[in-house]
Amino acid sequence: MRRVIVAALALLLVAIGSAKTDKYLFVDNTWIDFSARVHRTIHQPQKLSALPVLVPDKPWEGNAVCLHGSVHVREDGLFQMWYQTFLRYADQQILKICYAESQNGIHWSKPNLGLIEFAGSKENNIVLDYP
Repeated sequence: MRRVIVAALALLLVAIGSAKTDKYLFVDNTWIDFSARVHRTIHQPQKLSALPVLVPDKPWEGNAVCLHGSVHVREDGLFQMWYQTFLRYADQQILKICYAESQNGIHWSKPNLGLIEFAGSKENNIVLDYP
């Protein structure tokens, strides 16, 4: 019965939304006006491995990559990530925004996009280059 109520609420919210792609996160009652005999359980995240999912392994990534919550899941299930890199040359710090994608959100690839030149080549995944 609980699953039916939650499913009905989810369908109602999609119907109310402006498009089928509207998504709602049920961590609080922002989108719920009324509920009965339903219990919300939020599980603690678990680390999958000792290694990070993304490491700076390209020359333009320097010594660090940083993610600011910019992961998007497309309709077809492809995970897309935009992340920041840090390069240090002498006394200056150079920042870049790069792109990665994944089928499962754990194993990521960094496709060559051909947008921004780095060290004489556009064979990289850079989408934005800070001066």
